[in-house]
Amino acid sequence: MQKRNKITLTLVSAILALLAIIYLVYWFSNSTKSVLYVEVQSVDFDLTGSRFVIDGFKVGSLKLSSGNQNVYKIDLDQEVHIPVNSEYFLMKDGQSRIFIDVMLKSSDSYLNSGDTIYNVQIGPDIPRAILISQKEEIEVDSVSGDIKEVENSDEVPVIETAAEPHEKMEIRLQIFASKARLPMNSPKFKNQKGIKEFEEDGWFKYYFGPYDSLEEANAKRKQITEAGFKDSYIVAYRGNNRISLSELRK
Repeated sequence: MQKRNKITLTLVSAILALLAIIYLVYWFSNSTKSVLYVEVQSVDFDLTGSRFVIDGFKVGSLKLSSGNQNVYKIDLDQEVHIPVNSEYFLMKDGQSRIFIDVMLKSSDSYLNSGDTIYNVQIGPDIPRAILISQKEEIEVDSVSGDIKEVENSDEVPVIETAAEPHEKMEIRLQIFASKARLPMNSPKFKNQKGIKEFEEDGWFKYYFGPYDSLEEANAKRKQITEAGFKDSYIVAYRGNNRISLSELRK
């Protein structure tokens, strides 16, 4: 009888251990991934409140952060686009530095320059983080240079060196950026007319515009979203220099 009880206890223990392993595998495979960006200089909402732009930092290699927060940091050295359906958190530490925690829910719409964070396995979110948005994507860059409208052909456009900066303000609707220059008959452009190309630091950026108002740009964004450009976002410039959308209010 005692031997039978020991066998039963052993079987129950084995079953419980197996269930625990299954639960842990399920939890880790379904847990939300997050990315922590450090030393963010500014966070700027557009006037529609549907997106926001982060200026003044770049993204690079991944490493485990030090201290009590069990999260991964990204050292900063190049621009990145975040997938749609992500959640964004804003927080400050004791030294008043701003952090952005991005919960990557989907990578289906990931755009270019994303190998750094595309497949990373990242720790839990930050308990002190404050949820500020659950909308679409973040666009991170600082743009300058010259633009050239291109025709719908397989020729690669020639991009001229920027002339002296001017003070005209422009509103543009950027659809994506690429390290490789794309011909205008690329399937990525979905046979759309009026797409322009802009080069900065080895990045080729494609957009519609310029527009006279955010309302006009948003109307175009709704139109091209229906055409399949679900990751477009509004950017603004003064002359050849990128500015925050908040400056449009001035």
